[in-house]
Amino acid sequence: MKRSRKNRHALSLCAAWLLACAWLPSMAADDVEARLRGLMAEHDTVGLAVVVARDNAIVYRGSFGWKDLEAKVPLEADDLFRIASISKSFAATSVMQLVEQGRLSLDDDAGDLIGFPVRNPAFPDRPITLRMLLDHTSSITDGPSYGNLDVIDPGAGGNWQGSYADRAPGERYEYSNLAYNMVGTIVERVSGERFDAYVRRHVFEPLGLEGGHLVDTLDAGRLARIYRWRDGEGFVRSDAAYAPLGERLQHYVQGRDAPMFSPTGGVKISAPDLARYMLMHMNQGEWNGVRIIAPASAKAMQTATVDVDGTAAYGLALKTDPELVPGVVLTGHTGSAYGLYSSMFFDAEKKYGFVVITNGSRGEEAFRTAVNRALHEHFIADPAAEPAAAPAPVVSDATTRAEAGLVDIRELVPDISQSIAYAGSHNFVGAPVDGYEAPRCWLKRDAAEALARVDAALRPRHLRLHVFDCYRPARAVAHFMRWVEDADDLATKATHYPDLDKPQLLEGYIAPVSGHSRGGTVDLTLLRCDADGAGCEPLDMGTGFDFFGPLANTDSPDASPAQRANRQLLREAMEAGGFRNHPMEWWHYGLRSDAPPGPLYDVPISSRR
Repeated sequence: MKRSRKNRHALSLCAAWLLACAWLPSMAADDVEARLRGLMAEHDTVGLAVVVARDNAIVYRGSFGWKDLEAKVPLEADDLFRIASISKSFAATSVMQLVEQGRLSLDDDAGDLIGFPVRNPAFPDRPITLRMLLDHTSSITDGPSYGNLDVIDPGAGGNWQGSYADRAPGERYEYSNLAYNMVGTIVERVSGERFDAYVRRHVFEPLGLEGGHLVDTLDAGRLARIYRWRDGEGFVRSDAAYAPLGERLQHYVQGRDAPMFSPTGGVKISAPDLARYMLMHMNQGEWNGVRIIAPASAKAMQTATVDVDGTAAYGLALKTDPELVPGVVLTGHTGSAYGLYSSMFFDAEKKYGFVVITNGSRGEEAFRTAVNRALHEHFIADPAAEPAAAPAPVVSDATTRAEAGLVDIRELVPDISQSIAYAGSHNFVGAPVDGYEAPRCWLKRDAAEALARVDAALRPRHLRLHVFDCYRPARAVAHFMRWVEDADDLATKATHYPDLDKPQLLEGYIAPVSGHSRGGTVDLTLLRCDADGAGCEPLDMGTGFDFFGPLANTDSPDASPAQRANRQLLREAMEAGGFRNHPMEWWHYGLRSDAPPGPLYDVPISSRR
């Protein structure tokens, strides 16, 4: 049934209010971060990294606490974590690639693939297949250990029988790390490539991900140190999590020593890159125009065929879990080792998912679960209810810049580059916007000082900031709302919103409340200058300022690699200065603050104080 235009408009306004609360650095975005910090305090947690994907795009990244507890080094967004058992999905993805190439089959006898007999001594006539290794029904246990293949190879002379359960292969689920270390060995033997190199070349590099299995090649300064809680001792660092292989690689035997890289749990990756890998699985094996596995392979990995515990069920290195978020069935995997706890879960149909990683918590699984539920509640569940709970914004009665506590950025950076679009007609409204009487960038002093520090840090690299908009009077936001409601004014559609209908702009791009009106938000880009600091040109970001559409999303897969790199360069510089990006717009940043949101201001921007 079609909704009336009036009802559609009312729903759009609700959506706009929700997104204003969720994304702008003023209200509910701060609310969820306050909740996450509260959970960290409740569960005594060292550090936490979270990423949220919604509508098939990364819409939120958060890093809290410590990367290095002893040195008090804060955790940063792109720090690398060992992710433990989520790593199994990388091994299974590699297997599916080889299956698609016809180089092996999921129903092949594991012994034929690995080079020694793989038979449960209690059931010698029952083949153990590659599929059984992948779905944990092989009857292979972690027995005495699982760090090498000697424990299960009859030719190695040990107690290989101890690595098998007393039940038939294929009978039921029992989690097996040893089975996945065997999978890594099979990948080596079939592909002819060392396991870590295969995964890097065929999964990491095509998707543009950083990290991998071999810690020796990674930047040690980016590793999030891992801590295990011990009663009476507190948090103890688990250095073994990142132990380099060093000279051991000189004696590496390909097709035998893959467990050295821990196919079962050895991937090191940042939370945002893990989210991009998750998006590949969420999109049936393809992301950002790069296909990693075929849709049929992605479906096989995600289709749960083996009961785990009466609730969760397992596919091929991915499982379905109806209890992580009560009443919601999500697909993914968890990881835990050395004190870290990780999870990657998604809904492939509704196109959302979460990555959660902590490098140490007394709360263990309970903390990881609580964080996932908080993210789901905030970003996904019952959005219509959230606007009613948000407090009405307060508009200050300040009438001058001084009364509002706003400063002109050029008082701090006299030569900052700027082109204040709303003071003229070259903007999406197509006319000067109410409240912009002069092309000035005003900000609250803390935001202005932070922005000045960012600009100063960039200049030695021959980069500079270029500002489009800063403080925005509340009357300007009202002007935007009147413009979007005028269905006949489509003069700027071709330039600013070619692929959207005007009412769709209320769905996350234009809202009745803007964080800009609080004085802590700025729209800007980067310029690259010559060695003398002159001849500055804007970097290619893929769209112009105030382009409304998915291409403007900071992590849009439709942007080119160079454009994404430029956006990341801007994001890294701004995040280092204490700003947070609004993920729907690559140019939009707000200053992080633990303080409650301040009032809105409606002082016109002029040449006067």
